[in-house]
Amino acid sequence: MKKGIALVWALAISSASPASDDKPVALCGFPTDVRAVASDVIKPGRYVFETFENKWIEPSDYGRFSVLYFGEK
Repeated sequence: MKKGIALVWALAISSASPASDDKPVALCGFPTDVRAVASDVIKPGRYVFETFENKWIEPSDYGRFSVLYFGEK
């Protein structure tokens, strides 16, 4: 399951448009899930990211990020 999640996120991030290259990836949700995605997918690819553990981003701020990840338990 973990490898499947990593593959999906690697594809999502790599397919982000070139115009969004300067925008960070947002990782939101439960700390365990956010940390797993950060360590297995985001950090190895050296993407710039922001974490929001146990927090959610306001819809008006979605445009600040190239990819939004909403993790669950």
